[in-house]
Amino acid sequence: MSGYDIRFENALKYKDKETFDATLRSLSQLRREKILKIKDERTARLSMAAGVLMEGLLKQKGFDITDIVFNDKEKPELKNKEFYFNLSHAHEAAVIAFSEKPVGVDMEYLDRKIKPEGIEKRYFSEGERRSLYEADDLKKRFFEIWTMKEAYGKLKGGGISDALEFSSDKPEEFGVMIDHPGLRFFEPFAEDEREEYYIISVCQYIRDKEKNNK
Repeated sequence: MSGYDIRFENALKYKDKETFDATLRSLSQLRREKILKIKDERTARLSMAAGVLMEGLLKQKGFDITDIVFNDKEKPELKNKEFYFNLSHAHEAAVIAFSEKPVGVDMEYLDRKIKPEGIEKRYFSEGERRSLYEADDLKKRFFEIWTMKEAYGKLKGGGISDALEFSSDKPEEFGVMIDHPGLRFFEPFAEDEREEYYIISVCQYIRDKEKNNK
């Protein structure tokens, strides 16, 4: 699948107070206020990383924050739909996917503590469960499937309800294509921090349609 671009931002660098404060001053008032309301430091860093990605993309495309509106799902989008974007974050990183067509993206941290066996019984299709248990790396395959579901839900705009109806082993039946940009690797910010690995899925419609993320 082609027709989209993605960018990543490592939130670990915002652990440094000087970097955090300098970046905060460079963001829009709306984003600054949002970040300053967040009490949890990691969540604040993720919001900052998402803001850097979104506002940097807008500036590159000749727009600014005043060109953004929030839809009925409280998700940001461009007023005139000249291009589309979607954000995701996990652990200590954020990602933005953008395209001339509607796009959904989801990212998960591969070291996240989770028990796939409890989730797949409730939310995975028969084909997805078979794919999961045939995989050499069960946890990695779980996150591949889960991010596909989430990316589809974000493309549709319905959230978790749309995500859970989607079966990743038959994406064409839902009129979409799924792409995996691959594992994304971030250098550790400090010597005592581990390397970070993430997996991403991007979802777009197969045919040109006038849809939006509402």
